[in-house]
Amino acid sequence: LSYHVDSVVVPVRGRVCSSAQMPNLTESFGTSREFGESNLFKIYSNARLQQSLKFEVNDFRSMLVKNNGNGRFELYALPIEAQFGPIYGTLINDFTGDGNLDVLCVGNNFSVEVETGNYDGLKGVLLAGNGLGGFTTVSSTVSSFHVPGDAKGLVQILNPGETGALIVVTRNDNTTLAFSTPLPNSTNVRFEPNVTH
Repeated sequence: LSYHVDSVVVPVRGRVCSSAQMPNLTESFGTSREFGESNLFKIYSNARLQQSLKFEVNDFRSMLVKNNGNGRFELYALPIEAQFGPIYGTLINDFTGDGNLDVLCVGNNFSVEVETGNYDGLKGVLLAGNGLGGFTTVSSTVSSFHVPGDAKGLVQILNPGETGALIVVTRNDNTTLAFSTPLPNSTNVRFEPNVTH
């Protein structure tokens, strides 16, 4: 993984992470400073890089991908609040009661290398759909959906004979959260914190 600084190609990862994958780098570069002052070709050699598999990424945003059939897809970038951390769990339903599908998201990642730091900016988010592939963020002060921590999944539990649903959220090394919400076709988007176990 690399990027350009002016016309110089440099690695994204530092010496510690890179040497975990290629231990011989600690012999070639005795210090992190020496590694950091080197370009990608000095670190890995032009010959190795020529033989390596290369991919290019133009957009790192979390997106909705719509399959139009026949191998054609449309991409819809999610609102900025859904970009604050990696998304690991989603639920799709009409949470706002307007007839359009909405997306409930949780995520983050605390299992990263020391030099990377935790991805901890996503606190759970409700995205209200407009029926055309676009979404707007429903503030957590309106929805009461707030999920801090390393959230990895969520599930909706419907209770037969009742109109409401229970949203259960799992988090690594933390409590499980549960929120109740009125469903279906309710205009009340407020999730009520229910239980913590």
